[in-house]
Amino acid sequence: MNITEQQLIESLITLYKKEKVSLYDPKVFKTLLNNNFPKRPTGDIFNMGDYIWKIESFSQLIKDLQPLNILEIGFNVGTSSIMFLRQAEKFFDFPISLYSCEKMHHREHVKKAVNFIENHFSNFNFIPGDSTEVLDKYLSKNEIKIDFAFIDGDHSHKGAYNDVNIVQPYIKEGGMIFIDDWYNCPAVRGGALEANWEGWSRFEVPKYENGAYIFLKNKPKTQNINWIDKFSDNDKKIFEKILNTNNPKISKRKKSSYE
Repeated sequence: MNITEQQLIESLITLYKKEKVSLYDPKVFKTLLNNNFPKRPTGDIFNMGDYIWKIESFSQLIKDLQPLNILEIGFNVGTSSIMFLRQAEKFFDFPISLYSCEKMHHREHVKKAVNFIENHFSNFNFIPGDSTEVLDKYLSKNEIKIDFAFIDGDHSHKGAYNDVNIVQPYIKEGGMIFIDDWYNCPAVRGGALEANWEGWSRFEVPKYENGAYIFLKNKPKTQNINWIDKFSDNDKKIFEKILNTNNPKISKRKKSSYE
């Protein structure tokens, strides 16, 4: 995958314009989780239905941009892994490779989730251990380059900073780093922004509960690209909002009813 800023922006504009989720069914997804992980803790990207736009956001990006190698830091209870794998099957004609790193791998609910996913998806690769200790060695040893990295691990300032720095060298040109909890966790935002982003472009993800930003690797400054002129006036306004890196706050979405 080597996406352009134009492809990413068009995908984010499509997401911005949506009034309801359309790429997955929250009721079906909730049933899947309840049937297989009835005692699972919350706090993941779905939060048992409190968040519905997070999965829609990922689904839109997966559908439009087709990343082949996906890495997540922060397996937690496996919700994002299941989402990535199921949505890739839905929108791809070929298998992706998903790599997931989790330092709390010894916990029982993590073990159960890993076993479930490994039994259903041969393209799932679990990396047990602290990302700062195991991830660089794993990626280097296996010569893995990443199209799409989802950072949702250690939510401290230092943790977010370390995760970004570990992942950056392994992102392909035209690849992305997606950072969760941008507005509701100042430590994550601060740690991520402390990293060196020279040669990267930054975009806000619309509708994403608690906020998220995407950093796209090694693309020229968007202002200098004439394809923007082809957008409608309304799409240009949306584009400016997505590109607004000084946006201080986005409102948190209240508990969702299924749409």
